[in-house]
Amino acid sequence: MANPDPAIHTQSRFGGLLGHDGTFVSHIEAGRRPIPPDLRDRWLQLIGLDGGGLQRYLASVDARTHPVLSSPPYGQAQSQADFDLVDRALEGESLTPQQWARACDAAVTLRLPRTVRRFCRRAADAMSVCSSAEYRVMVTALAHLPGQAVTEAVRESVEASPTRGYHAIQILGELDGSLSGPVLRYFFRDLPDPWLERSLAESMRRVVSRGEVTTLVDDPSALQRSLVEGLGEASSWTSRIELANLAWALGPMPAQLQERVINESDADVRLVAHPALSESAQAAVSALREQAVASTLDKMYGSPVEDPLADRLAGLMITGRTRRARIHAAEALALSPYSDRVAGVLGSLTRAPAVEVRRAATQALQSFPTTPDVVASLTAAAQRDSDPSVRGRALGSLVFHSDGLPQEVLDTVIRDHDPEVRRSAVDLAHAAGNTPALRTAMADADPAIARHARLLDPAQITI
Repeated sequence: MANPDPAIHTQSRFGGLLGHDGTFVSHIEAGRRPIPPDLRDRWLQLIGLDGGGLQRYLASVDARTHPVLSSPPYGQAQSQADFDLVDRALEGESLTPQQWARACDAAVTLRLPRTVRRFCRRAADAMSVCSSAEYRVMVTALAHLPGQAVTEAVRESVEASPTRGYHAIQILGELDGSLSGPVLRYFFRDLPDPWLERSLAESMRRVVSRGEVTTLVDDPSALQRSLVEGLGEASSWTSRIELANLAWALGPMPAQLQERVINESDADVRLVAHPALSESAQAAVSALREQAVASTLDKMYGSPVEDPLADRLAGLMITGRTRRARIHAAEALALSPYSDRVAGVLGSLTRAPAVEVRRAATQALQSFPTTPDVVASLTAAAQRDSDPSVRGRALGSLVFHSDGLPQEVLDTVIRDHDPEVRRSAVDLAHAAGNTPALRTAMADADPAIARHARLLDPAQITI
């Protein structure tokens, strides 16, 4: 996508230019072998960027982890300093997510099962207090450690502090289902805290979709019925989406249950059943294709040129079936030549009449570079949108653009009348390093939000 030639955006053409067959590339993509230096250099040459520049750009767009282009593969510690980080973690010191990633890199080489297990527990506890912009760094790093040790560490961490386990439980979706499946089923039968519902459903869906948990229950339709009937009692709008996705992933859904999902009041839940797109969503996708993709190509080539991949990503970003698919599409477009124009159109869509379009646009903006226009669009949505789910998504996106966020914005959103929005505001205050806003949230009328704020207050965090 970073190459301006749309002809290179097809997998077969790009693989041929790399000089390797599909099997070789698939092994690299799956993490089963390191990237050879010659292949990395050829890739950077094809996309027209230098490794250091790309790494800096990725970090500016998204604070979550990205493969370090010049680093050795997992299992090879970069330096003795990484082993020192392991020791510091075991002694209970607080590390940044990036330091935890380096410590995990070193811990992979250890042949001390008890030490690794204790290290995993420390990491699971630390991941529970990460902001939403940071926890993916630790999820990716922990996935390279022994799966059994990570699974047990997450289970113990969530049981000890369920109110802060919604990040830690995400790692279970990355592990082999034979290890994480029993723990997911255990938590699903006895949910320690309602805030875990979304993370639990998402992790279970990912494992089920890979076909790694085939004995979830004797009668999948009974669980599907329970999931669909429980949509109205879900703890948040994100939980509703993931519960519906899990029900769909379990297999063919009975007609009466499918009808209930299609007729859901929430547009994001309806998308799970693949109904026809609303006119508002179609108009939003058309605007992105015409005003961002087509206009950029016209400017670059001066003649009619098409880029089917960019068109598909623009549609997926607005109408993708899962939240993760939408974010991945936005991340791809943010690294493409269409980035500036797409961000401009998304800013206008945050004021669209249709709530489902506003939600998708505010979520997508988390992946684009921080500019005054992006921040202005998100802060306006976070403060003034009539729908609480849009305000919540705008706050979630502002976590990735939190540098220099005005104090008055946090003062407003931390007192929002909707508890889900206030919880998102707590995460934003933590990402922005705004201790006064966290202290305000500690007195929140909702006990769960007050506990969450106390756990994220730097003065209160102990690992």
